[in-house]
Amino acid sequence: MRLSRFSFAVFITALVAIWSTGLPGTPPLVNYQGVLLDIGGSPIPNASKSVTFTIWKHITSTSSSDIAWSEVQTITTDGQGQFSVYLGEVNPILDNVFDGTDRWLGIKVDTDPEISPRTRLATTPFSFRISTIDGSTGGAVTGDVYVDNGKIGIGEPAPQSELTVGANIPYASMPGSKGITVASPGANTYLNLGEDDANMVSLIWTPVIPMMCPAFASISTTNQAPLLLQPYGAGGDVGIGSEWFTEARLTVVDFTDTRFATVIRNLHNEGKGLCIIGGQSDAQSEYALLDVRRRFGEPQSLFRVNGKSGRTYAREIEVSMSSWPDYVFDENYELSSPVDIEKYIGENGHLPDMPTEEEVITGGINLGDMDYRLLQKIEELTLHIINLDKKNSELERRLAELERKQR
Repeated sequence: MRLSRFSFAVFITALVAIWSTGLPGTPPLVNYQGVLLDIGGSPIPNASKSVTFTIWKHITSTSSSDIAWSEVQTITTDGQGQFSVYLGEVNPILDNVFDGTDRWLGIKVDTDPEISPRTRLATTPFSFRISTIDGSTGGAVTGDVYVDNGKIGIGEPAPQSELTVGANIPYASMPGSKGITVASPGANTYLNLGEDDANMVSLIWTPVIPMMCPAFASISTTNQAPLLLQPYGAGGDVGIGSEWFTEARLTVVDFTDTRFATVIRNLHNEGKGLCIIGGQSDAQSEYALLDVRRRFGEPQSLFRVNGKSGRTYAREIEVSMSSWPDYVFDENYELSSPVDIEKYIGENGHLPDMPTEEEVITGGINLGDMDYRLLQKIEELTLHIINLDKKNSELERRLAELERKQR
């Protein structure tokens, strides 16, 4: 017998909105059961039909833009015309199909028009329990997940930050209770990304570690934390690679002999490197603006720049030079006579090839260049002394000869 139209007497035994690919063991499927009837209302046994299932956003719309999900399945009825399928086996039902607004299920058998009216989809009573997560009304979800006043705790029944992962968290010693907190049970160490009551960002809080000052925040995989931050009230110091804080605002420590502990580099062609500013008043007492020592606690500095006076102390300074004035001792070197030097000084008020007082006060001096010029004058002076000694020796010889003749 050829049927021009099929009608469905449909009942849904399990249509719930709790599918989620994020929950292990929960397939994104909807169980759908029904009875296939002919136009007279009699069951159609042992039949195989192609059925299109569509979830619509509106009850009467036929626009493809209002289709939230659709798939085609082949159903097979039993001896009483009953069938059972899993919606989502052909085309997975994603989480965004159900966004909290109404949805309607449309059914179309073979080439027949879609059965009217569409069926409004509803939830099962127990799924109301799951919906409380969206409203954050509280309660244990699986025994390890808790929701309390809009805050979620995993393993923590009384979360004090928006998301808390861990157990037995020492909230009394935490710097804050906002953001995300991940704790290590019983270790007094936790990760907190957020702000505390003083609006200060915290990273890893370590209340008590032997040989270390209490750290407001640290990033550490061993006892030698690569980064430590103290709270402002405790000094506000920063330690990089250091397991302790000193009186310095920034302490950088490296335990290798193959690299520098600190490198400051500006990649701009005309970029500046390091600027050290100490104090806000010129009336301050003498202090070290820059102090370089071989090891921590060593009393004597290798290099030191004093702030107020600007004096610099160093054990040894090496200046690279590309030339040196030994050419003064060359036989062809034209040594200025004392008369010419005296005339130059009278006209200019300084030695030849030397800067004036005004030039030094205005632009300072280059240590390497000044040593070069001073050595040149010392070598010229040495030649003058040698020449003068030769003349004195000649005069002494002549005087001795005159005295011998007069006897």
